[in-house]
Amino acid sequence: MASASVLPPDPASAPAAAEPGLRTPRPDTLGRLPEFARPVRVEIPSAAPPPPPTLARIAAVVPCHNRPTDAAALLADLAALNTSGIDLRIILVDNCSTLPLSHLPTPPTLHLDHLRLNTNTGGSGGFSAGLALALSSSDHTAEPAWQSFNPEFIWLVDSDARIPPDTLRILLETLRADDHIIAAGPAIADPLTHQPFELGGRINRRTGIFEPMVPGAAGVTDVGCPMSDVGCKNEAGSLPPISHIPHPTSHIDYLAACCALIRSPAARAAGPFPDTFLNGDDVEWFIRMAQRTGGRIVATPRATAYHPRFDRFPTWTRYYTTRNAHAPLHAIGAPRRTHFRRAMLDALRAAQQEMAGRPDLARLHLKGLAHAASGHTRGQAPAGTIDLDPPLTPDQVVPALEARLGSLQGRRFSIHPNLNIPDSDRATLLQALISNGAALHSALGTHHSPPDIALLPARARPDSWFAARTLVHLAPNAAWIRSPSRLLAPLRAARALFLGTLSAARIAQRTAPGPSPLNPAARATLSTRGQSLSVEAIILSHNRWPALESTVNALLTSPAFAPSEHPTSHIPHPTFRKITVIDNASRDGTPDRVESFLQPRGVNLIRLDTNAGVDAFNIAVARSTADAVLILDDDATPDENSLLAAIDELASRPELGAVTLHPIHPKSGKSEWPFAHTASSHPTSHIPHPTSDSWPIMGCANLIRRASWNLVGGYEPAFFLYRNDADLALKLLAAGQGVHFNPALIAWHDSPSGPGQPKSPRWHELATRNWIWMARRHRGMGILPMCLGSFGALLGYLWSHKLSGLSINRHRATIRGGWSGLTKPAPSLAPLTPDGTAWRFLLRLRLRR
Repeated sequence: MASASVLPPDPASAPAAAEPGLRTPRPDTLGRLPEFARPVRVEIPSAAPPPPPTLARIAAVVPCHNRPTDAAALLADLAALNTSGIDLRIILVDNCSTLPLSHLPTPPTLHLDHLRLNTNTGGSGGFSAGLALALSSSDHTAEPAWQSFNPEFIWLVDSDARIPPDTLRILLETLRADDHIIAAGPAIADPLTHQPFELGGRINRRTGIFEPMVPGAAGVTDVGCPMSDVGCKNEAGSLPPISHIPHPTSHIDYLAACCALIRSPAARAAGPFPDTFLNGDDVEWFIRMAQRTGGRIVATPRATAYHPRFDRFPTWTRYYTTRNAHAPLHAIGAPRRTHFRRAMLDALRAAQQEMAGRPDLARLHLKGLAHAASGHTRGQAPAGTIDLDPPLTPDQVVPALEARLGSLQGRRFSIHPNLNIPDSDRATLLQALISNGAALHSALGTHHSPPDIALLPARARPDSWFAARTLVHLAPNAAWIRSPSRLLAPLRAARALFLGTLSAARIAQRTAPGPSPLNPAARATLSTRGQSLSVEAIILSHNRWPALESTVNALLTSPAFAPSEHPTSHIPHPTFRKITVIDNASRDGTPDRVESFLQPRGVNLIRLDTNAGVDAFNIAVARSTADAVLILDDDATPDENSLLAAIDELASRPELGAVTLHPIHPKSGKSEWPFAHTASSHPTSHIPHPTSDSWPIMGCANLIRRASWNLVGGYEPAFFLYRNDADLALKLLAAGQGVHFNPALIAWHDSPSGPGQPKSPRWHELATRNWIWMARRHRGMGILPMCLGSFGALLGYLWSHKLSGLSINRHRATIRGGWSGLTKPAPSLAPLTPDGTAWRFLLRLRLRR
């Protein structure tokens, strides 16, 4: 506390001048100033030293597979970073390298952890594993060091990237300058040409092509080359510092994961990388992150990273480029025509490679299209998919030409103006050809016939087709010699184009019609009211462990069930979500696997000793305390943003008892409800994709208010299987509870008997019986309702016979089901008294299929 002492009065100490507007104090008769005017000595204690600045905690995730030289060079770059004010810890993810990367020497200044995986999971799996460890502060099973570190930022870095000293600091400054920026990346430069070739990227909404942005685009005005005044390496062999050019950042769709700094809450919201092995995974991941958080993704040319160009001649990666292109398109809500155009681009690439004499590369495009069309877009390529002709090294080209053509003496060769190989390799190859007697062919000379040999870039553009009898396709450190037939090559190209077009049409057909909930514009219209609604997912399992595991894994990574702190403070924290598996006496070991693999991740398990059918759902809901329950078949996966929209719809509209999701088969893209887009009882049914609040059908995925479930008694146990969901929808409507349906809110139902596939005899028996029971329960009172009930029962009975086809067993099962439905009393609906309105609406829908 400051102390004060009054000085002895000093008549001569009157102020010399007064401030304007103030009166000067006058001394009394003894010459003393008034008490308030006397000078006072004030002692102020010395200021406490300012607290040390808080270090920015950053976790770098670096996946690597069999690239120890690249990894060692990158670690040297990271050791040379300007880390003032930064606490940097590095996770080197060893993607099952032949020689473990833990043998690499670690610079003493680095805090490095090794994470070795048992299999090669590709870049997507490596980043996911590293993210899981870096973000494991809330996971009590994680290593204590990472539990306590709790990084503020995640830095994704490829092992073959080279990082100048100031790149990380500039990316950090970019994020700290604006709280709404969730991820920032640098300009990416080619280490061969020293020129930047990517400044973030966008997806072309018309063609579906991933388009890397370049300086001068993407909202960056008057941007020069940030590296135009520097070389790739200085005399000491190290990377030079980047130029500090004060240009604005650019707003783009995605960043390349070779160097990107992300806020940790945004990384948590995005979840793990999509399991696509490599290529396109970062595009889909960043789009997902922006949609879940509402934040901005930017690239700044003030920072630079070096990375080999992505468009250098690709070989085996063509399969992944083709196969994985459509998930990001689905993420932005691209229409079917965009999917078709993007697929046709790869069909044309396949035809182009056939014309150039590379059928092995053409097959990669065709296989990628075929797998995308069938929905097999996750994980590593199946065994035998990638089968390529081995390349020649540059010094093997001339001996291989001599073995194919005999002596090169007198042979003429031409050179494409843009070989895309280092100048030193080009000069060495030319010297070797000339030394062996070959002569350079000139188009301006006297030769009117084509040259014997053509040196061409391996990309095989049309200007290089049939340029010579023998073609030498050149790529950096690789070459292929081909002699395509002028007759067979066009035929093979036509065949590739035809097969590719068929796959493109199937890919477009798989795309769900209507406005996609993944569309950022559609997601922007969703509020956060649903965050106040607690939800428990209840999944019924019976002898289908692979399907159950896939469904639960999808839910665990969904923002509805794995919520995280939003990077901006105006978004509230979600309330709790819970996942419960109730097992219907499985005999394939499902309960034990749930206990081993899923319970440690927070999944609850209820075991039943006998198969209770759909009554198992009633048992699980009776134990729930959540506001709403998500009723799921074990082979049904809700689209994550559709689920968020459904939660929001139910939370904001108390008149609704349920929201049912639109079941679509993930492989064929076909709806299980062909009438979903053609009829609605909603007043706005004239719009192209109508919604309804009195939808009389439910399927494999339904979000139901628990109080509404209890009000109507849940599923009817006597049904055991089939038609129980439609019966529940009719019961909810009879109780005055709205059932909302929007065809854009979807669930992927990977049922073995998808749309158009034959049903089992058991289905024919139980579904026919239960349909007739529904008609008797919900037709209403009166002569006309009874007639409509009888008509509806007959309609369902005849429809089941139609689906039986030529199968005698199915026809017999239908007859048994029809007899049982007529002769056995239908379960009572008391105290509900349906008026038949919902039943009539259901019949209208069924008649339109």
